[in-house]
Order: sequence, then structure tokens, then C-alpha cells
Amino acid sequence: MICKSGQHTYDGPTRYGCPTCHAESNRQWKVTNRDLVNKRARIARGERYKKDPAMRDRHIKQAAQWRKDNPEKSKALRRDNEAKRRVAKVTNGPVEDIKATDIWTRDGGVCYLCDSPVTLSLAHLDHVIPVSRGGTHTPDNVRVTHARCNLRKGARPLKGV
Repeated sequence: MICKSGQHTYDGPTRYGCPTCHAESNRQWKVTNRDLVNKRARIARGERYKKDPAMRDRHIKQAAQWRKDNPEKSKALRRDNEAKRRVAKVTNGPVEDIKATDIWTRDGGVCYLCDSPVTLSLAHLDHVIPVSRGGTHTPDNVRVTHARCNLRKGARPLKGV
């Protein structure tokens, strides 16, 4: 059979039509409803932990081992999550996922305050318009800086530096 979009063929009637189109629709829904998907997963995990308490211990040990094996990824992930939590307290607009490595690559590894190179391991992310002054936690409002430059700037807008 040919699907309604005319892009795929599939065998016989199925409950949801074209399996390829259905899978793509599911992927898009999960991306759009990420918070709901994560909430459902946490609930399901909690129910499994109640049935098998040893499973929780295994997951904790696995996570600890992963953090030990991947210290750079773990540090970057923790830093990204901490930034999201801080920004979520002050809702000035959207709070998007911001990966330090993506911003560092986009900015070419150069501090936007002093125009000197920054290593990824020492890079700080700075909000051009501070969140405390109404800025958003989105990639277009975040730049790479040295720790010293970022801490010197503080919560002042760029003109005040």
C-alpha cells in the first residue's frame, strides 16, 4: 500500500496507517511534549523502583560509574542543568536547552568581552542581557567568556562594564 503522503509503501492495512509516517509523527510529538514525556518516564521509573528496590540501587551505581568514566561530559551536563534551574526561578520568557559546547563552537572559542581565546574546560557562559535584568535563557542571549571576565561583568548589562 502507498501511504497518504505518497512517500512510503507498506504491507497491508495497519492500525495507524503508514508505519514510517506514524513513527515520524511520534518523534515530533515527543520533541514537542518533552516535559510530559519526561514526567511520564519519572512516574514509570518510580513504579518500577517500588516493585524492585534493588533496581534503584543499580541505576544509582550505573550513574555514578558513568560520571566517573565521563568527567568532562558530566561536568558540562551538571553546569547546563544548574543554569536552567537558576533561570527557571526567574521567568522572563523561554528557557531553552543550552549546551556549553554548542555555544563555545558557535563563538569560535573566543571570549566576547575581551576577544581572547577560551578553552572549553575553563569557559563560562554569560547572558548578554542578564536574566535578573529581563534577559532570556536562550542561545541568542548567551556568549562564551572567561570566568574572570564573566565574574567582573556580574549582572550588569554590557554597556555598564
